[in-house]
Amino acid sequence: MNVANATLNDKETLNLLAQCAKETSALTRLECYDKILSPNSKTPLQNEGVPQHSALWFSIVEQEKTRKEDSPYFILNTSNNDSQILLTTYAIGLQPPRPILAFSCIDNITRMQIVLFNPINYKNTELQLITENDVVKANWFVRDNGFIFESSRGLLGIEQIKRIVNARSLTLKSDDPMLNGLVFNVSTLNSSIKVLRNACHW
Repeated sequence: MNVANATLNDKETLNLLAQCAKETSALTRLECYDKILSPNSKTPLQNEGVPQHSALWFSIVEQEKTRKEDSPYFILNTSNNDSQILLTTYAIGLQPPRPILAFSCIDNITRMQIVLFNPINYKNTELQLITENDVVKANWFVRDNGFIFESSRGLLGIEQIKRIVNARSLTLKSDDPMLNGLVFNVSTLNSSIKVLRNACHW
C-alpha cells in the first residue's frame, strides 16, 4: 500500500501503522510494519514451519527488542536463579535488523557470539577481533544453522573476551562478507560484564 495515496478504505491500516510508529525498539517497529504491509510474505525467520533457530537465538533477539532507540550500550538480562545471563548490543551503522554481539553465561559456560538474521555459508572460519589496542585472531564456529557464529567456549573464549574488555570499539574482519566490517560499541563492556563474570567464576 502507498501510504501517501491511502484512501478512506485504508483507514484501519493507517491506524495500525500509526501504532507501529509508537514502538520504541527499531527492530520491533520494523517487524510491525512488515506484518501490516506484507502479511503473506515469508521472512528469514520462517521456513514452512521448520524451526531454524535455537532457544538462545530467540532469547537474544527478544532481549534486543527491549532496547530504547539510539542507546548503543549493553543490555543485561539475568534469569531468576542466574542459570542464564545475557549481555547484548547491536552492530552500529546498520539498519535493523542488525547483527547482535552477545555474551552469555549459561550453566557456568561462557559464550561470545554474533547473532545473525541471515545465515552465513562458511562452516568454520578465522575471525579477527580488532580493537584500538589489539588484534585477536581466532577460529570461530557456525551454530544454529548458520544464524549464530560463536567463539570457543570456556577458557579459550574467556581469553578472547579479556583481550577486548577494555576497548572502546570492536571491528570484525572475516572472509565472510556478512561478518566482515561489523562494528560494535563496547565502551561499557568492562563494567557491564561484571555480573556475567561473577556467575561464570572468572
